[in-house]
Amino acid sequence: MAEPGTAFRPETGRLELLLTLGALAAFGSLSIAMYLPGLPAMAQEFHGSTTGVQDTVAAFSLGLCAGQLIYGPVSDRWGRRAPLLFGIALYLVATLACIVASNLSTLVAFRFVQGLGGCAGVVISRAIVRDRFTPQESAGVYSTLMLILGVAPILSPLAGGWIIAGFGWRAVFWVLLAFGVVLGVVVWLRLRESSSAESRRRARSEHPFRSYLAILGDRQVAAFVACGGFGAAGTFIYMTMSAHLLIDGYGVPTTAFGWLYGAGSLAVLIGSQVNRVLLNRFSSHRLLVWSTRLNLAACLLMLATVSRWPALIPAFLIPLCLAFSMNGLSSPNAAAEAMGAAGWRAGAVAAVMGFAQFGMGALLATIAVRVLDGTAFEIAAMLCVTSACAVGCLLFAGKSRALA
Repeated sequence: MAEPGTAFRPETGRLELLLTLGALAAFGSLSIAMYLPGLPAMAQEFHGSTTGVQDTVAAFSLGLCAGQLIYGPVSDRWGRRAPLLFGIALYLVATLACIVASNLSTLVAFRFVQGLGGCAGVVISRAIVRDRFTPQESAGVYSTLMLILGVAPILSPLAGGWIIAGFGWRAVFWVLLAFGVVLGVVVWLRLRESSSAESRRRARSEHPFRSYLAILGDRQVAAFVACGGFGAAGTFIYMTMSAHLLIDGYGVPTTAFGWLYGAGSLAVLIGSQVNRVLLNRFSSHRLLVWSTRLNLAACLLMLATVSRWPALIPAFLIPLCLAFSMNGLSSPNAAAEAMGAAGWRAGAVAAVMGFAQFGMGALLATIAVRVLDGTAFEIAAMLCVTSACAVGCLLFAGKSRALA
């Protein structure tokens, strides 16, 4: 394993590395959360339905999901840097196309391509963490990255609401374009290769399909991946349906939407930082087990409170924040447990985990917007299902071991 921090030039430190990795990992959440307040305006401009504009969220998520299965093994075989730069370039081209889109179908198509580009940052940032840190250290590093990831969903809907109110929804994509350009320059000038020549040689000796079979054939790793996937699925369901619920259902103004949406993101942020402290006393596996159970308890509480007080926002939002705070603990620990067994297949394991998270999230969110009315009760019920499935996955998992 390479020395921590050597992904950057010697004169820079760990902080710069973590900030860059956090920004790369934030491609997904930033590209979704910032333009959520503009969904109603989008529907009005394109004369589309609520379901139609929500497809732009699902399309991006599907692209973010599918591309990871490509970038993961490619980065194992040929290094982290080149695929990362290619993904950022693809993201920039697709973002420009979204800016000039003249109809909803075109926007949906290029949101998918945008996701294909942005997913390079999501999957490769995880692999770089595995390249540089031990499994126990990785859980703390992932918690630190979640601090950055937590800030993005808090601030981006707020900023998005004001940008949309002043300049229209297309202005959000100009901001995303600028973000991608800056990050691309940083990666080009500052980020060095983190994978070793030996690991790349071993990866090239094995077909990617065999790598995925080896990963999914390990019961513990598969269980940790599925647990992380179900945890993320609940978040995606809320992200996709939040604008309809809060703005149309509860009557929240567009400019205030970000404050309420950001409360859930703040809860995730707090949970992830509590996790950093708890890792000094408990193993990542133990924290994962207890956080998933408490997440389920919070979701059941939410189901009860919205049944009793369906018109009150706090009846939905307070239990939601409790559940999301537990996601802040479970997500980095699930990633650490799965990636701890990765070995030289770090990119492939990161790809499978990302595919599970974004794929399950996009699939369940797409189903939800088509079969549900988007009420607080229905969202709470869906979150109960996903959290129960996460708990069930851990019943089949023991202590993880390294893949052969």
